Amino acid sequence: DLRRYHFTKPDGSPKEDRPPIVFMLDLSKLGAGQGVGWAVNLLNTHRNSSLHHSDIHDPLSWYFPTFLADELFAVPLGVAMGRLLCCTARYLRDTHQLSDFDCLARFGRYQREPAAESSPRIRWWFAQLVAWALCVAVSRYIGGLILPTLEVLIGPYSPFHMMAHFIARLQWSCAAKRYFFAGFLRVTLDIVEITVVDFFNKFVQAKRQDQAEGTEPLIAGDRLANYS
Repeated sequence: DLRRYHFTKPDGSPKEDRPPIVFMLDLSKLGAGQGVGWAVNLLNTHRNSSLHHSDIHDPLSWYFPTFLADELFAVPLGVAMGRLLCCTARYLRDTHQLSDFDCLARFGRYQREPAAESSPRIRWWFAQLVAWALCVAVSRYIGGLILPTLEVLIGPYSPFHMMAHFIARLQWSCAAKRYFFAGFLRVTLDIVEITVVDFFNKFVQAKRQDQAEGTEPLIAGDRLANYS
């Protein structure tokens, strides 16, 4: 039968084997989340550049510090929110027999039966896409409050303020700063973020205790004890 992973290594680490259509659906959810995160990040950047407690009012100088703060605080928060959402969906499905929540029980699973995953339900995918985009939007907004809070509390001693000050005083052209900080570094961190989020969001086959005897994994699960 079809499996996302085959546990073939002695340490139990997985080898990915998602069907192409499932991979594309997972990737589309990540893309939607990245788009939402980018929009919220722009709003946070303009807010941070106009802080009354700051002596730096250049949005370009605040762009990378704002994005970095979002990555450090908002991304883990978004993953946690997604996990909580899926746990809640499974509770409502199992305890109150609300089968409509089955589509949100685990991110990355688009059919009730893992063996049918090569024929995903588009409705399940769309529900998960909207849910993940909302998790990203809320987490980015909440995480975006970290930087202005530090700016109010410790002002120029905030590491993000120091970073913005360094970028503002850097003797580079505006275009060079834009290409490096808003381009190269942003894309590099985006790749890292997508890799980490996909690590947690994809549906996997859990490894059972009896796999030590050499049998195939049979229990459907996810990366962290049934996360999304």
